[in-house]
Amino acid sequence: MDDATKDQLSRFVENLNTAVERGAEFTMEQTPLVAQEMVAYGRAYYTVLVTASALAFAIGGILLYRHSHKWCKVLSDTQNSAEFAAAFSKLLVVVLMVPIAGGCAMANLDMCLKVWFAPRLYIIEEIARLLK
Repeated sequence: MDDATKDQLSRFVENLNTAVERGAEFTMEQTPLVAQEMVAYGRAYYTVLVTASALAFAIGGILLYRHSHKWCKVLSDTQNSAEFAAAFSKLLVVVLMVPIAGGCAMANLDMCLKVWFAPRLYIIEEIARLLK
């Protein structure tokens, strides 16, 4: 190799080293902001998810309590198949909605509590999940 090629290669390696160092510095500067944004997003997401599930659970329970006797009366007294189908479908939807909504609320409550009360643990778990 001649001297010009060695000098050119040396400058290229130095420039590459400088670029890598700048990239590492930029990444280190941005890491706390990314972690804060990840925790803020997790808090909002899981809070909305648990609140919506709990609200659906409560509404389903109220509907079931207030209207089940009426729907059961229609189911037992009716001779009309259209009324029977309407009452049965309403009852079925509410009966299925209550446990599903409650299950969703309970399944996401763990993550909601984790993101609010143990944000570092949440960050570690999210990073591990992303690396898989």
